[in-house]
Amino acid sequence: MINNRRLTLIKYAVTGLLLLGGLALWHYAYQQNRLALNEVKAALTHPVSQEPLWLSQLNQLQQALGELQQRPLNHLSWLGLNQTEILRQQIQATYNHLIDTTFVLYLDQLLTTQIKTDITHNPSGLYHSLQTYLMLTEPAHLDIPFVKDWLAHWWAKRYPHDLNAQQRMMKHFNALLQSHPAPWPIDYALVNAAQAELKKRPLVEIAFAELQSEYDGLSAPSWEGEKINDLNTSANVPALYSTDHFKYIYNVKIPYLASVIEKGNWVMGENEEYFPNAEIAHTLTQQLQAAYLQHYIAQWTSVLKQWILIPPNTLNDAIKEINVLSDEHSPVWQALNLVVNEVPTTNNSLHSLHEFLNKNETYQTMQSTLKNLYLYLQTVTTAPDGIKTAYDTAANRMQDNGANDPMTAALTLSQQLPVPVNEWVTTIVQNSWKLLLQNSVQYLNTMWAINVLPEYHHSILHRFPIFKKARQDMSVIDFNRFFGPGGTMESFFYYYLSPFVDTSQPYWTWKNLDGEQVDIDQTKLDMLIRASMIQQMFYTINPLTPTLQFTLTPVSLSSNVKRFTLNVAGQMVVFEPGVIKGNQLRWTHSPNNFITLRFNTLSTQQPTLTLLGSWAWLHLISQSHLHMTDDPKQFQLTFTLSGNEAHYQLTTDNPISPYLPGVLFAFRCPKSL
Repeated sequence: MINNRRLTLIKYAVTGLLLLGGLALWHYAYQQNRLALNEVKAALTHPVSQEPLWLSQLNQLQQALGELQQRPLNHLSWLGLNQTEILRQQIQATYNHLIDTTFVLYLDQLLTTQIKTDITHNPSGLYHSLQTYLMLTEPAHLDIPFVKDWLAHWWAKRYPHDLNAQQRMMKHFNALLQSHPAPWPIDYALVNAAQAELKKRPLVEIAFAELQSEYDGLSAPSWEGEKINDLNTSANVPALYSTDHFKYIYNVKIPYLASVIEKGNWVMGENEEYFPNAEIAHTLTQQLQAAYLQHYIAQWTSVLKQWILIPPNTLNDAIKEINVLSDEHSPVWQALNLVVNEVPTTNNSLHSLHEFLNKNETYQTMQSTLKNLYLYLQTVTTAPDGIKTAYDTAANRMQDNGANDPMTAALTLSQQLPVPVNEWVTTIVQNSWKLLLQNSVQYLNTMWAINVLPEYHHSILHRFPIFKKARQDMSVIDFNRFFGPGGTMESFFYYYLSPFVDTSQPYWTWKNLDGEQVDIDQTKLDMLIRASMIQQMFYTINPLTPTLQFTLTPVSLSSNVKRFTLNVAGQMVVFEPGVIKGNQLRWTHSPNNFITLRFNTLSTQQPTLTLLGSWAWLHLISQSHLHMTDDPKQFQLTFTLSGNEAHYQLTTDNPISPYLPGVLFAFRCPKSL
């Protein structure tokens, strides 16, 4: 009795535990289904912008399926909680239906539109768009990798900056392939029109287009060997023309392609019974190889031009680059040999490079020329005073206009060298020349700071007559030493600067040789031109001291002036109304010189002015009114004092007038050249 009661209690306890466990399992399954349903709902309601409705629906369904597939398998479906699987099946059915209908229609429109466009505007792309279309409409010809490649390229152009969109479209296409849809209806009129257009083109052109399609959009590094210092080989080459593919494409792929096309091309609609013709296949092979070789050479000619030698920053860098080109085992020559070795020796743009790499006479001449250039530059880099030696080298080269020097020899030879070696040699020479000129400017500035600036600051700066408003005059001795014949400015110009200046015209300019000149602004040279003009203004009559010779011709006096007197260092000039007589005068700059002018008026006043010193005449001119005329040697000069005026015509006898504006008072020495 007691045992039966105990057994009953145990049964109740077990039953309770089972009920509690079942409730827990049911709650867990319910929560899992609820979570999955919420995720799917979010995927189906997530907004998609800038897409057609059908594509937005496809993408949302695809995302929802992805969410469901990531959920773990529900092992508790026996409890009746299998809503997730039911939902997945419904979504899958809807997605498959859209793929088999709307997506197929989209692909059909995509391809037919592309074919129509290619017929009119893109004949070279027509073959492949038609081939893709026929593969999808005629399953017997379906080549899935080819179709995927064509669509991938099309979607890459359609969504150039959206890789996710490209990947989604390819997933839709993969789903289409898995669903085994019924064959598409063919637009025979469009196919016939496309085939008719293709048949207008030479067979070799169509065959070459097919060859290109296999590598379309793919590229390869132009050089994958040992890193070449100082040479930029980062340019890519289309994969079709990479050196790795050349031998296979030229010797294997092209003959095979020619034999296939010669049999009759199904894309072209040529399905007649085939009769082998080895001669036609051989001719087509030769034509294809010629076309391929032509494109290969064009591509590599372009790429080799992009193999740019990095311009040297120092002359030592230039010497290192010369050594690279002088070493027959350098990776430079290995890279070039790789490009041309497989190319048949024919008369093309790579032929001269091929002959050159076989160390022909041009190659030997280049090596000897580079050796001379190496020694030429080495004299600068190994000199105790490299800057001074660089200046001497550049000055001599400028002085001789580059005659018979290694740089000119290398530049002349570069015109006979093949691409890209010609550009490499030119780069070395031009940049070496530029570096020599840069060093020359550095040396010139040093000499300027030593030989010119101290004297300028000590004797010329803030002194009349260079500084018009200065209160202090410079001595004639200082003026002679700085501006006179053999003076500071003339000596600096002829001893240091003249090799770099073109003085063949009155207006001097920097001499240009091989496209380069010293990097000194023209305004600095203008200052030296002024110094030369100042010398001609003051020293053509007497090379030992500044001397001015001129004629004063009276024009008129103020109405209240009855007599005007001018005493120029003892040379008397008298002007009375009605008496017009020119007076030739000479002013020699001497510390004891003087000038006195006096107005005798109708009143008792006799305004008088006396100026003393070497520059008294120029002081008087600067205090008077001077106006230019059409004749650069004639001026209108008006002396004024206390409201009285005497008008003269001033005619200078000096070759260059000292009264020209913008010369004497505009001269300034810069801190550096």
